[in-house]
Amino acid sequence: MTNDIVVFDLDNTLIELDSGDRWLEFMVALKIPGATEALTSCRSIMPARGAGHIDIERYMYHWLKPLTGWSINQLNPLIDTFIARAVAPAVYQQGRAALVNHTQRGHKVLLISATPDILVGPIARFLNINHSIGIQVEQQRNIITGNVIPPISFQQGKVECLKRWLDCTPDHKVIMAYSDSENDLPLLRYAQHACCINPNPFLHSTAVQQGWQVKQWHIASNEISHE
Repeated sequence: MTNDIVVFDLDNTLIELDSGDRWLEFMVALKIPGATEALTSCRSIMPARGAGHIDIERYMYHWLKPLTGWSINQLNPLIDTFIARAVAPAVYQQGRAALVNHTQRGHKVLLISATPDILVGPIARFLNINHSIGIQVEQQRNIITGNVIPPISFQQGKVECLKRWLDCTPDHKVIMAYSDSENDLPLLRYAQHACCINPNPFLHSTAVQQGWQVKQWHIASNEISHE
């Protein structure tokens, strides 16, 4: 194992979906109380996300509301089902190959996402990624309180979370960062090298100006389960 760290964003970088939004759809399908209201509220906030403006605390308040009072033990079987139904069919085949390549080269792979950590951790394990950072959901005796713990891994907050993580792994350096989103420009600039996955025109133009890699990744099938 080298001291080189490679960082991957999750949504629309390794998987062709927004895992937080898809989770809310999943809960609605299961008729979880409050899920429909949470989905509506979060989607009213989400459109601004692409433009770089979002009240992430307000988004997380609504996202967590249906889960407040749940234990992690209650939630884990649902998360396993969610990953099998929604995440597994949405993994970019080139993304999976990139993970294998970096691992074989001895790089330490870190998944960092603005999705809550209660999802990011299990998804990372599914992808055979040993290290992950998501928005930290507060728990008391394994019960979800409905609060989050700063710093929040969104936009510049991802770099702050990454730096805190690096404090526990001295002498390591971030040699590469992968992302699809202009929200991750601080993260992409922090790494020695960057790779933009399926970028929009703005991010593509920025990548060209910065000399970053640009790649188009696809899933093996266009059919994603929405059960």
